[in-house]
Amino acid sequence: MFSYVKARPYLFSNLDPTDATCLKDAYSLLRRILGELNKLSGSRLSLGRISSYLMFRMAEAHQCDLPSAMLFFGRNDKIARTRIHYTLASSHQLEATYRNCCNRLLDSLDRTGKYDLNEVTNSEYYLGTPFCPTQSTVKKITRELQAAVHSTAKSTLNHRHNLYALYTAMLISFGTGFRAIHDPSMKEVEIDFDFGIGIISDKGDVSYRSRYVYLAPVVLEQISYYRQHLQVVYGLLGVTNPSLFDMLKCLDYEGLPLNLFWIKGELEPLELLTPGAAKIILNKNHQYSIPINAGRHYLKYRLLNDGCSPELIEAQLGHWENGQEPWGQFSNLDPNDFTKQMANYLPDILKNDGWQAIRGLG
Repeated sequence: MFSYVKARPYLFSNLDPTDATCLKDAYSLLRRILGELNKLSGSRLSLGRISSYLMFRMAEAHQCDLPSAMLFFGRNDKIARTRIHYTLASSHQLEATYRNCCNRLLDSLDRTGKYDLNEVTNSEYYLGTPFCPTQSTVKKITRELQAAVHSTAKSTLNHRHNLYALYTAMLISFGTGFRAIHDPSMKEVEIDFDFGIGIISDKGDVSYRSRYVYLAPVVLEQISYYRQHLQVVYGLLGVTNPSLFDMLKCLDYEGLPLNLFWIKGELEPLELLTPGAAKIILNKNHQYSIPINAGRHYLKYRLLNDGCSPELIEAQLGHWENGQEPWGQFSNLDPNDFTKQMANYLPDILKNDGWQAIRGLG
């Protein structure tokens, strides 16, 4: 039996991973080796258990998480199924991480024959979501939206407001991971401007799915500017536009959301800037055809690659299964600690992508 183990470097030297028969023979040989080892040691090793062990070790590595590791191993377990949809991972990075995990395991066993990191392949491939934009794409749409807002200085009130609302919506979406369910607006009472934290309810049962989100300074500043902007708009059109009057008459004193909306005409009813409406405008004016929800995919990718804790990322995005609730009664995640740690990553990401707080009419 030990001849199999000693011959390990040569067993699969000519293995063709695209040949189904070759793979079947390799799996059969590995099962035979493990069967002999189990008889000698009384262990219960199997290919599945070894694979799961390495997968969870990969999940603990820097710039990696459980969904990324599952993509590498071709797994789709329920515990991470939703999170896999928002995960993008470099195959080069995943293979390097896998080799490091194997090397650490060999080190712990005082074994030689480490995996050479210089032999990592597939450097041009990515696994996971097809909806994560590149950083250059995000920078491009950021520049174009900012230029569009600045170019409307002498335009009509409707046009100025609409572009300003669109820019505000995109900044909030990319800065918070807001789901593309409705316009990304929050009530005044749902934002703590001092601690940089807000409450979002963008999916399912409000009592269970509501979550804290970190709000970077540029996001808070843009929200403040937009609220000042709306009060000016209200002063100009509030008397003549009934739907605008109904929306803003309380000036948010009751905690009502100052929604992101579209003005078609001074007397026409307002239209909320829903994800569907925003997608049409972005595609028509900026050739931005990526789903509005792409901000969530992008935010996770950037945060994970910058070294942010996967648990914090999923808390920001609102991903959890039963028993994993970051804000449940048995969780020890403190909201203030959460915001302090997120502040080490998110503001820099937004700054590097070119997002800036822009004043409106206020």
